[in-house]
Amino acid sequence: MATSTVTLYNILGVAKASDDVQLRITYRERIHQFKADRQKTPGNRTITAEQFRQICRAYERLSDHDKRKQINAQDPVTGHTPLYCAACTCNVEAVHYLIEQGANPDLVQQAGSTALHVAAFYGYPEMVQCLLESEADYQLKNSLGNLAEHESYNDEVRNAFSALKKTPFVQAAANQLDWFKNNAHNIQEHIDVQYHVQRQTLLHCACKKGHFDLAKWLIEARSAKLDLVDINLNSALHLAAYGGHTSIVQYLLYRGANSTLINKLGMTAEQEGIVHGTRITGCGLKQ
Repeated sequence: MATSTVTLYNILGVAKASDDVQLRITYRERIHQFKADRQKTPGNRTITAEQFRQICRAYERLSDHDKRKQINAQDPVTGHTPLYCAACTCNVEAVHYLIEQGANPDLVQQAGSTALHVAAFYGYPEMVQCLLESEADYQLKNSLGNLAEHESYNDEVRNAFSALKKTPFVQAAANQLDWFKNNAHNIQEHIDVQYHVQRQTLLHCACKKGHFDLAKWLIEARSAKLDLVDINLNSALHLAAYGGHTSIVQYLLYRGANSTLINKLGMTAEQEGIVHGTRITGCGLKQ
């Protein structure tokens, strides 16, 4: 099977040697093209929302490698992140978008609380579900020593925690290896089932969050497949490289993970790890 050679430059429609000005001009043209296309009847449109989303993400990557770090920017006084603010107002759609763009749900604000703490405190069971299904760690405590569950506003929120903590994906996000060992024979879902909006497996989750021992157990004890991809065509190797988890990258390569897979942005795992320099790209990844 031929390997796709699509790149970020192909997606945006620019030459590889383009400078920042050329990138901005081309991006502006793509925006106006999309707006004009939206004025057509649905049957005559040529640019899908998914295609335009890829164009936007390609521009973000090409224009500034550091720009995506702003997704986790924290207020200098309160420590609030965009994700924390979205959780405060129970904006589920915004949280899904921020998570897809790489937002970390476990960052803490000044009082040590996470987005999950604030969702529980204000009584948003739907936001608690959204965050837990987006890999938030329910085991984190704030400066008062409280878990998010302990700050639940009402029984509806407490019930959401109780139900979701029985699911493998939520336990993987919290790095609960002992839970998996103790419940391995009671888990009804296949080890490679793809969960929730991002369509990620337990191995995706463990590798994305840097849970080395859990990732190793999933592969060695449960035969988790290495090269399954999520909704954005990211493999476990892509997610580990993007997260800067060197030991997991090395282990996945040792186990035979395919380093040539290309995600929806046209990126290999090595390209996703470039932001971390040779710490990741020197692990033996090949483009």
